[in-house]
Amino acid sequence: MLLQVNVGHADWWSKISALGTPLVQQFGEKCQVTFLWRDLEGNENVSSTHMVYVELNCLTDHHLKPQEMTRISGTDVWHWQTLISSDWHGTYFFIPITVDNLAASHLLKHSGMNTDNETRHRKENHRRWWRDILALAVADSFNNFSPKHCFWGGNRSLLYLPYAKRSKAWQAWDASEILQSPPTNKACQSLRTLNWTSTLLQNSRPIWLFETKSSNVESSADKPLVLFLDGENWAEIMPLFSVLQMLTDEHCLIPAIYVFIGNVSKQQRPADLGCNPLFWQAINNELFSKIDNWFDGRVSPHQHCVVGQSLGGLAAMFAGLSRPDMFNHVICQSGSFWWPVPLLMSQWMNDEHVAKERENGWLTTQVLTHKVANKSANIVMQIGSEETRLNALNHHFYQSLVSSGHQVTLTEYRGGHDQVCWREGLIKGLQEWLKPKAKLSQETRGIPVSLINNF
Repeated sequence: MLLQVNVGHADWWSKISALGTPLVQQFGEKCQVTFLWRDLEGNENVSSTHMVYVELNCLTDHHLKPQEMTRISGTDVWHWQTLISSDWHGTYFFIPITVDNLAASHLLKHSGMNTDNETRHRKENHRRWWRDILALAVADSFNNFSPKHCFWGGNRSLLYLPYAKRSKAWQAWDASEILQSPPTNKACQSLRTLNWTSTLLQNSRPIWLFETKSSNVESSADKPLVLFLDGENWAEIMPLFSVLQMLTDEHCLIPAIYVFIGNVSKQQRPADLGCNPLFWQAINNELFSKIDNWFDGRVSPHQHCVVGQSLGGLAAMFAGLSRPDMFNHVICQSGSFWWPVPLLMSQWMNDEHVAKERENGWLTTQVLTHKVANKSANIVMQIGSEETRLNALNHHFYQSLVSSGHQVTLTEYRGGHDQVCWREGLIKGLQEWLKPKAKLSQETRGIPVSLINNF
């Protein structure tokens, strides 16, 4: 396509639109992936676009140097090609910038300070510049498979390569405006949004409440409770409610009660989602009784699961291990087990640090010294193969749990620190815990097992 004589012409872009982007050619275990961006202002002689960056989650490294695309001279076509494992899935976006947005020369030249200060100064400037241009990020307008009717899809696109597993529930969600929009979806009628003001924490935060139901299962007064941290990610940015109800309707999950706990602010999040006993005391002493009242006593007192990603994954693991009275199931995705020392990420991702030089994160130490334990809990851990800053730390934490006698599984997927990867893992993690009993009612026995297994 890039070598055709009409590259960049209207009929060429029509073909690209029909094919959908990125363009993927599979060569066994690898795929050559071609990303394309169209400059609506035209070629380099008339356009204000000076450069286009492509950010591919955990495969390009904006910390060192953002990945530049190349313009085909005399056209409106920007492109970049790379080889990726055929089972990879994740997200990407483009950042078109003008000369004014380009890294200013004072960010790059030496300031006369000593080497350590100079390096730190340049890194800080680079981070500030990257955060500034992130506001210019755009989705791939020729990607035909990304969700386009939710906040998440506004400035990024998703990519599943041929061998990557993709649940049918999320496929349906990606294609449907109704499923992505809870206010207009009948399946989300039970959804309520409230504000929880905590006396212990002395702050307020949003709470989303959702209950799945099944027409073939009698209403139960003993429904499992699933507690999500970083609730806004799953309630507003990528609304999960219709997928949960869909899986319940298809008898892949039993009916349950889901509570999504939002954050007070970005500034307060690290304090709450570090290993903070007061945060969980407030949830236990204040929020649990409210949840029971909100759902008229239908919450099971014995089946509680806590779910979290990244720093929320650390918090979920801390809660599951330190409060066996609260939780008997944990789903921890991409846990931040470096906490509270970010330097540990460099130690564990760098092969130059031999094992004896690597330090343990705080929660790992608590597990190894038997100061926290919940051996009756089922613990599910998931980590991406491309999460170089967290992968080794998660594997080490998993081994720490195993050596201390905990029930834990660890799954590594081909992807990065990415909500699209986490959403697939959520389905699998919840199904392990909330799978229906083998013997179903007469009305549900006719559903093929293959249908259930396809999710």
